[in-house]
Amino acid sequence: MEVSVSNWILAGVLLSFQILVTEALVFETDDAIVVKAGSRHSPSQNVEFARTSKSSAQQQNTPDVSECLTFDGHPGVCLPVSECYPYTEAHRSIDNLDTWVIGTRGTCNYAEPNGKQIYGVCCQASQRYNRTTKLENSFDNETVYIDATSRIVGGWNSYPGEYPFMAGIMGNGKVYCGGSLLDSIHILTAAHCVHRLTPQGVAQLTVIMGAVDLRDQAMVVRRVHSITRHKAFDATKLYNDIALVTMDSPVQYSDTLSPVCLYDDVGVNHDGKEAVAIGWGNIRDGGPRAETLQKVSLQIKSQQDCRQNFGTRAPGGIVDHFICATAPRKDSCAGDSGGPLMMYRGNRQCQVGIVSWGIGCATDTYGVYTRISSFSEWINRNRIRF
Repeated sequence: MEVSVSNWILAGVLLSFQILVTEALVFETDDAIVVKAGSRHSPSQNVEFARTSKSSAQQQNTPDVSECLTFDGHPGVCLPVSECYPYTEAHRSIDNLDTWVIGTRGTCNYAEPNGKQIYGVCCQASQRYNRTTKLENSFDNETVYIDATSRIVGGWNSYPGEYPFMAGIMGNGKVYCGGSLLDSIHILTAAHCVHRLTPQGVAQLTVIMGAVDLRDQAMVVRRVHSITRHKAFDATKLYNDIALVTMDSPVQYSDTLSPVCLYDDVGVNHDGKEAVAIGWGNIRDGGPRAETLQKVSLQIKSQQDCRQNFGTRAPGGIVDHFICATAPRKDSCAGDSGGPLMMYRGNRQCQVGIVSWGIGCATDTYGVYTRISSFSEWINRNRIRF
């Protein structure tokens, strides 16, 4: 009997320790939420997957839905991630089996009429988006749900060393979001790329840098130590869509790997000026994602013009910390989220925005970006803390 009691006490102590350790991996500050990586894995599998993965032809499909509870306890329906989050670029490119990328809270699954299990998120009815395309991934026969127009539109190839700060955030061997190298250990990206990740999800991420071609064996790869996102990020209105990725070890600068210049544009009028968005998003409807980093030239629009363009269609309106940009038949889109929007400051390219959201791609509405200068203090404070 004494042995049994001792075992129960020991089990209770171990459980309490495990709970304390888990809680320590997620914590809040006055302006940020930090999630540290849990158990580790090797990044080599992710890199090899990215070099070999392909997508094939599209076909329309509307999945069945089932009732469920959202992550915050509201009634909803189980939908593919891309259908629940129509505005954010990253969510339109998340694979059926890659739902872990947004975290485990509120995830769900349901069966299609043919019996195939689909994994998604529990979505409030008001969020439902009914425009879906199903792709079969020929590499591993996974099912992918994305918006029908998901790609970087009207872009062209970049060349090695042109954007040495460009980073790709990888989950399950695929670049699902972009980012920019802020210093030797931090990546700047969008909060919606990482806002629902658990410690286990963070541990599965890797960051690639120093290459424009995903097949380049010389790319620099780092694991992720932690994610720091803005505490006031609103996943519905897309306010404060900014985050930092802290890598587990610093990188060495080179001709193909160096930090980005941030554009402190407070009081500067960019209306009508040229900007460039960068990413590894899909390159055409029904085609593969870009294996070579793409760039697309856009024009900055005024806040007033942007508000008139969206009217009541923007989920939370167009606020001052947004930047809007557009060009005929050109846009950033799925897979480009978190990547930089660049402008020239003198003879140097500096980052003015972060790819955040849009309604469709290259449609009659503009692309929306997080304005870097609105978060200068937040960036500098949290890159020192974490």
